[in-house]
Amino acid sequence: MNRYKITLQPIDWFFFGGEQTFDNGASQSFIARSNRMPQQTTLLGMVRYQMLKKAGLLPLSADKAAAAEALIGASSFDITNSNATFGRIGSLSPVSIEKGGRSLVPVPLNYGYNCSFDDHTRLWLSGCERKGIIGATTKNGQHYDDKAYWCKNNYGLLVDKDGNLVASDDLYISKMQVGITKSTGGDANKQGFFKQETLRFKDKDTRFAFYLELEGDGLIEDDYVFIGAQRSCFRMQVTPSDEQPVVPRHAQGTALLLSPTYVADVDAFNRLVRFHWSYGIAFRNFVGDPKGKLRSGDIAYRRHGSVCTMLAQGSVLFCEEKDREALETLLTQTHLQQIGYNKYDII
Repeated sequence: MNRYKITLQPIDWFFFGGEQTFDNGASQSFIARSNRMPQQTTLLGMVRYQMLKKAGLLPLSADKAAAAEALIGASSFDITNSNATFGRIGSLSPVSIEKGGRSLVPVPLNYGYNCSFDDHTRLWLSGCERKGIIGATTKNGQHYDDKAYWCKNNYGLLVDKDGNLVASDDLYISKMQVGITKSTGGDANKQGFFKQETLRFKDKDTRFAFYLELEGDGLIEDDYVFIGAQRSCFRMQVTPSDEQPVVPRHAQGTALLLSPTYVADVDAFNRLVRFHWSYGIAFRNFVGDPKGKLRSGDIAYRRHGSVCTMLAQGSVLFCEEKDREALETLLTQTHLQQIGYNKYDII
């Protein structure tokens, strides 16, 4: 496998869609906020497209289908399909932010807190009541306060390999755009007004980065790419690299999630994890199925999606030594780890 560092430098404002969209199918929402980072599935789609482009296989048609399948795989990513393969794509790492040559990743969510357990009380965990509750205090002895934690944006701290901290809010500029094109029932009325947040980095030395393993040389090259819900433009640079992603320090007896992580068996997770400092993020898995050929011979696709909840990157799982192996087995999902999900470090 050949290993590359892929960087994405925004050319202008960008928007990464999430589940806070204009309409959830039941009620109207009038503010759409951008995710701070692109999803791994977005990066996978970008890589596959660029590989097809480099190989001269676009637009896709029936006579190119076999070559395309050998290059990038036969189907879209499906969170439930553990047998999926992606041709000559070996793996993607979780995406990070690079600023001034430093790679920045989320800190453990319990950063700055000392955690202890009281075996004489009860713990509520994902709907299960169990013996044991976690007590969290800051280094100066103050007790954990939920409102203060979220207001101070502790969950938005980033760290480099040397332990230097950066607040993610200090990296971005946010702008709200107002429009009236969204409507209900096809009529432009007061329900057609909306606000949409777009982002950009404050400094020109800031960009997204991830590592990519490919089977073969010359399969992808520098280019300008368009990703995100608004097809924002980024300058993509491809550099051979043997660097490794940053793994933040965390306490003995914990598993640190280095990427968003999907747990299929929640009951088993609750049995194996004593406590987890985490929060959930919505993930919509879009799958494209071929639905025949257009008149030009190009292949058309039907897209459908399903929503699940992942544990956020930076989540910390407290586990006992006797449960460690079983927890690793539960978290280790090869088809998810191949594209940068379910990455973890356990000590």
